[in-house]
Amino acid sequence: METVALPLPGATRTARDLLSGFGFLMSTFHLVVGILSFVLLRRLREDAATLRSVAVVLAGGFGVLLGVSLRYFFLVPTAFFATAFVAYALSAALLRPR
Repeated sequence: METVALPLPGATRTARDLLSGFGFLMSTFHLVVGILSFVLLRRLREDAATLRSVAVVLAGGFGVLLGVSLRYFFLVPTAFFATAFVAYALSAALLRPR
C-alpha cells in the first residue's frame, strides 16, 4: 500500500495515505457530531420539537452509515454506528413536543 502512488489533483498520495486520512476524517467527524449533540442538548433543552428534529436527522444519517458499515466494514465500526443509530432513534422516539 505504501508503494502504490496515486497521482491526484494537486498531490501524489499512496493508498496508505488515503486510507489513513479517511480513518482520521471519520474519527474527527464522529467527535464533532458528538460535541454538537451535547451543545444542542444544553441549548435546546426546553425546545423538544427542535431536539426531536435533530435526533431524527442524526438517526437517519447514522442509519445510512450503519448500512454502509454492514456492507463494507467489520464488527467494531459497525457496532459504533449501531450504537449511535439506536441512541438517536430512541431519542427521537421518546422526545415529545410540548
